[in-house]
Amino acid sequence: LWIERGPGSAFVFKRGHDGSFVETARLTASDGTPETLFGSHGAIYDNLAAVSAPLVDVFGAVYLFKTDDEWVTWTQVAKLVPTEPHYFFGMALSLDASLLAVAASDVNVLSSDRAALGTGAVFAYTHTGDYVAMVEASDGSFGDEFGSDVSIDSGLLVVGAPRHSGGGQAYVYDTKTWAEVARLNSTVEGEYFGRAIDVKDNTIVVGSNLYGLADGAPGCAEV
Repeated sequence: LWIERGPGSAFVFKRGHDGSFVETARLTASDGTPETLFGSHGAIYDNLAAVSAPLVDVFGAVYLFKTDDEWVTWTQVAKLVPTEPHYFFGMALSLDASLLAVAASDVNVLSSDRAALGTGAVFAYTHTGDYVAMVEASDGSFGDEFGSDVSIDSGLLVVGAPRHSGGGQAYVYDTKTWAEVARLNSTVEGEYFGRAIDVKDNTIVVGSNLYGLADGAPGCAEV
């Protein structure tokens, strides 16, 4: 049985006055090819959308799209690739009012093959696609999955490393200096702490999709 796989798409939906959502656009990469996982992750802020393809061009890429007509017509304005050789670039994305954060986990967390290729990194860009900075874990090791998830807001960047020794870890960076200002650990023996991350108005939530040591135990989130 042969299954034809396409290059992937991202769909834009807009909420109407009656509360329903209507599809307004379908985004595709200008150089899209099959098996690149375009659409693995997406982020949107105002009139900017970012869509990742973590298997394109060896290391992965992120495509930026903009709209000027109420989210109907979108134009690809940039294709971002890592400035340093980190794999699976675009494994997680986050946008705030001025910056885009792109994670390169160096581990394909979308596959059963989790062979480590590096320690992971997160790259920051302006909304126009200009490179700003790169951050890495101060104590990173191969296979930590640093960049499994990422969130940026109000001057803080938070990055999850769920396979860091001890059950996982989350790193907090100041986006003015890009200095690492904190490392968070689970207080309740959560496993894979950092698998899910979000930050808003100086409050951080970190998910552990396994809580306790036994496989299949319920997950938890810590604030």
